[in-house]
Amino acid sequence: MSLFFKRLICSSLLSFMVTHTLFADEMQKPKTNTEQSVIILNTKDIKWGAANILRGEERANLQGDSSKAEIYTYRAKFRPNSKIPPHWNDKDTFITVISGSADLGLVDTVDMSKSTRLTAGAFVAIPAKTHFWISYPEETVIQFNAMGPFGVHFINPNDDPRNKK
Repeated sequence: MSLFFKRLICSSLLSFMVTHTLFADEMQKPKTNTEQSVIILNTKDIKWGAANILRGEERANLQGDSSKAEIYTYRAKFRPNSKIPPHWNDKDTFITVISGSADLGLVDTVDMSKSTRLTAGAFVAIPAKTHFWISYPEETVIQFNAMGPFGVHFINPNDDPRNKK
């Protein structure tokens, strides 16, 4: 091998080593996003307030705002024997049963024979505009995830619990 090629190889290796050494710290630093933050909530940190669908139920916002174009997460605590009548949502909805149980029906009328029992740990992904109802035979905590803005539309507007006094 000629002296020229030996020098070329050595200078290339030296350039690589210097570049790698100068930028190694940068390559290993985690990227940060100034627009988003890590959210950590232990059970004791969750703040419960009044729900916006059923009176007497509770809701805890965990992340985001359902009225804005962003991902949001909230938990809802339902009393035994409460029901949300047949309705549909504007966006895909993701439901996880945290505790208790729920009966989910994918029909326009409440018919327990056409429902599926969801127990603690169950997960359901409901596509936008799917008609469904849900009832809670015992005290139940549900976690909802979706993209806002989010709307709930009742099949029969007279069933909308938000209109009841």
